[in-house]
Amino acid sequence: MEAAALRPCRRDAVPAAAQRQARPRDADARRGSGRRVGPGSAPRPTGRPGLTVIGDPADEPGVGRAPDAAPGPRVPPRRGTRPRNRKALIIDAAAELFYERGYANVAMSEVANAVNVRASSLYRHFAGKSELLSAVLQAELTPFRAAAADATSLDALLAALATAAAHRPRIGVLWQRESRVLSREELAPLTLELHELTSRMTVLLRAERPRLRAADAQLLVWCALSILRSVANRGMRPSPADHTSLIADVLSRVLGLVPRHGTSVARLKAPWVDLRVYTPHSTRERLLGVAAPLLAASGYAGTSLEDIAARAGIAGPTIYHYFGSKQDLLFASLSRAAEGVLLDMHRALSHARDAADAVRRLSESYLTFATTNSALIDVLITDTHQLSGPQKAYVMQSQESFRAEWTHVLLQADPAFKPVTARAAVRATLAVIDDFARSPGLRRVPDVFPNLVELLLEIQRAPGGGRRGLPHQGGAGA
Repeated sequence: MEAAALRPCRRDAVPAAAQRQARPRDADARRGSGRRVGPGSAPRPTGRPGLTVIGDPADEPGVGRAPDAAPGPRVPPRRGTRPRNRKALIIDAAAELFYERGYANVAMSEVANAVNVRASSLYRHFAGKSELLSAVLQAELTPFRAAAADATSLDALLAALATAAAHRPRIGVLWQRESRVLSREELAPLTLELHELTSRMTVLLRAERPRLRAADAQLLVWCALSILRSVANRGMRPSPADHTSLIADVLSRVLGLVPRHGTSVARLKAPWVDLRVYTPHSTRERLLGVAAPLLAASGYAGTSLEDIAARAGIAGPTIYHYFGSKQDLLFASLSRAAEGVLLDMHRALSHARDAADAVRRLSESYLTFATTNSALIDVLITDTHQLSGPQKAYVMQSQESFRAEWTHVLLQADPAFKPVTARAAVRATLAVIDDFARSPGLRRVPDVFPNLVELLLEIQRAPGGGRRGLPHQGGAGA
């Protein structure tokens, strides 16, 4: 394919949510919008055999509705009744509200209203909102915990984890965005569960591949967990059954990769090596430069304009000469990140020889951008929902345009993909890169940059190829 054949994504190929101006909706309108797949309706066919697609093309919390969201109280019990599963209903309602609007933007009274009880009734089950969030995360992790406990082989574990991920799509957002508000004591049992899952997967992987280096096993397992959390709870995506099959396939192929070491990869220098911190001279740039790390560390609710001004070395009131509010400063940071990603994408694609080369260049380009701007990526992931109105719409549409363009390139590179599976592959690729950018400890893994690029390319191969790269017993990379 010639470079000219790498066509831009047509407007009609971009999901509608990226083309229209999002309108603010109140909670009641949001709850009543969109199609829902349930007992009274059915998923819509794709026109392609063997694949069912559900959802609308808006896959961020707050835009559209999830047709098959994780279990939740679809019809709340009548007020005054005492259902036996009241605690579970409360947890499900809280999970949906926290996912949809963000933990800091949800009051206990709103959770109570969602299940038709008085707010005082919630405190019979939970001492406070943070304890409720802990219970939500515990519930979302339950099927993953069960998968790790029951599996006796790597294949069995991957199948169980894929099923859990396809049916619990909220866990990625809830864990990444909300868990940081919990205290160390509240986080301890949750992190222990994740550690046990990681350890179990590593043990089974190294039992199957005994010559695999410990650091390489750590990298592969960590990438597998990122793929599991990439499942969308919004938008056009495969049905849970099809998504389970897709996830299991890509997990199997990723864990079968043979990381390379030595002179063949040593020439590929990681972008974060010798990276120096530049301190801007202009006050506005200095404010933006210190804002991202503070927001990433403490969150939007835990960071004040005074904190940012003090870190930048200016008097508190001076910051209002540059930003009218904290939300304006957040928007400036997030729009910079979203626009920077798009500009970097266009730069990478302008050098591509063909569609396959474009996929590689996109992967390397975004990996470089994310790892050298990790604080911005962190804020983009965790605090976009703090914006409102046109500001939120602009950032979300920029992100959607980026995903849509990447999906279009992937479809040109590999015609075996269907649009819905290509979209899922792009989300998994972005999840791995975003998580890596926020996990600086993994940068110490030997030859991690070139091996991670190859892993990203494996994720972006059409499903059904089996375990590519899995060595025979006793092979050089086994």
